[in-house]
Amino acid sequence: MKAEKMAGLFDIELGENLKEKNEGSEDASLRSFDDRCEDITATMETEKDSETQVIEKAVIESKPEGESEIPGDVDKVEADILQFEKGISESSPVVAEQTPPKEAEQPVKEADNPLGLEGQDLLAYHEIKKKFPQFNLYDGSLAFRDFYRHKVFHLRKLLGRFPFLDIGELTQEVRSVNTNHFVDDDYISPDIIRKKLDDVQRCRTRLTSILVSIYEQFYPWERYLEMLKSKLWKDHELKGAHRRDGLVVEHLNDMESYYSELKSFLEATKQVDGILKAAAESLSRQLTCLQLKATLGLSPREQNSPPKFENYDGVTDGTVIPAPKPGTGAVPIHYEKSDDMAILGI
Repeated sequence: MKAEKMAGLFDIELGENLKEKNEGSEDASLRSFDDRCEDITATMETEKDSETQVIEKAVIESKPEGESEIPGDVDKVEADILQFEKGISESSPVVAEQTPPKEAEQPVKEADNPLGLEGQDLLAYHEIKKKFPQFNLYDGSLAFRDFYRHKVFHLRKLLGRFPFLDIGELTQEVRSVNTNHFVDDDYISPDIIRKKLDDVQRCRTRLTSILVSIYEQFYPWERYLEMLKSKLWKDHELKGAHRRDGLVVEHLNDMESYYSELKSFLEATKQVDGILKAAAESLSRQLTCLQLKATLGLSPREQNSPPKFENYDGVTDGTVIPAPKPGTGAVPIHYEKSDDMAILGI
């Protein structure tokens, strides 16, 4: 439908330009396709230029008064900024102060942190691995990775609070303690017993200090080991005590061995201390008896010598021993102090 017919329908007056175009539209079907594409391209470029002019005009009008454009090429300004950041200025020969570059933090390698630890646990992992190589901190199994994290945490608590004892050296020291404090019957004197009592007390003092160092860490090791076993058995549920013990042997053998040494050494030390305690009580009673006899005026030789009798009692043939007669009256009893009691002042 022609434009004039459309304008008549809507009561619109066509301009001269549009009429000319309509008159020439009859010949548009005779033009080639390339010519028509060139017409469309020229029209689009004209519209683009007009839009660009409108945008540039709006930008200029939106600038506040007093603001001037930066003279010079934009690329050159960016190059000057880069040179200024490097500390070199084209306008002045003075070199800007350069701040020393910060040392980049080296990322932790996976080989140095296979458990993915952080903070104090990571430091404890490297310290324990260096100072206590007898403890296994990771076996490389992903299924037990979380368990070994807990193991490092508990070892950090134990080894950071209590010293790691050399059980072999302490055992040799306890074995060297003299437990034979028997006093010979040939000659006993208060001086000998006092000397033995001093030796016993000196040994007991040393054993007490060793027992204190054992007791203070024995029960924490026992409790932490129980918690780690519970964690191991919870993560890997197996039926049968022998299977659970097998897990302990594979993953807690190091801690279990140290705890067993602590327990056996504690029991042996308690036995030695009990022997010394009994010896001290026996020597103390002997010393009391000697002091009592010395107060009575008896010498050690007299108290140890067997009694001497002039004649031994005997019964000859034909001697008749009369039967005892029952008493018919009250037997008088005299509650008087004896000579021995009077000497003691009792």
